[in-house]
Amino acid sequence: MSIVIFALILLLAFAPAALGWFYINRRGVKLRVYFALVFLGGGVLSLAFAAFAQAFLPEIYLETGIESIFFEFLRTAFLEEVSRFIVLSICFTLVRRVFRVTLNNALASSGGLLAGLSFAALETAAHAATETGALLTRALSAAPLHGACGLRCAQSANCVKGSPVKALGRFASAAALHGFYNLMIPRGGLSSALAIILAISSLISGLRPINNAANE
Repeated sequence: MSIVIFALILLLAFAPAALGWFYINRRGVKLRVYFALVFLGGGVLSLAFAAFAQAFLPEIYLETGIESIFFEFLRTAFLEEVSRFIVLSICFTLVRRVFRVTLNNALASSGGLLAGLSFAALETAAHAATETGALLTRALSAAPLHGACGLRCAQSANCVKGSPVKALGRFASAAALHGFYNLMIPRGGLSSALAIILAISSLISGLRPINNAANE
């Protein structure tokens, strides 16, 4: 694959992240360019952390059943969400201490959305580099999924000190959503459709703090 084609794939893969940034600005969230770049970079870093952690997990082939499903959940959904949570927590600390910015729900959620969409963009580009037909499918499914999970992990990281129970609930919802998506999407047909619908509806519901930015 030529560099030009890969660059085009990468550009198309990041289109949802660009749309996310545009949406955030349209909703009146004052997310400055360097803040946005921190969170976009955070999404890339969280993907690298997850891949690094997954590389140390042994390959285990189990009979079809609860054990296999649970292992795959730990290997993919849980590890990726833990990585996302850790990196977003670091990003929030950086923004608070270096830029002296108070993160309200709208700003934190905006950062999580961008981090999730940049995570999805790199994943999509990697898949599309070997299977170009996967670009559109993943843009319609993986981007909403990671955007929704990014929103929930950001909301969790932003309230973990003041409301740890709520933070745990938001993180658990991200991990559960991701795990359900991974379980259903390979089945095809109605199962895949339900997974995509759930990802999109979860993204929409997670946008509430951004939509209410004018009231904060």
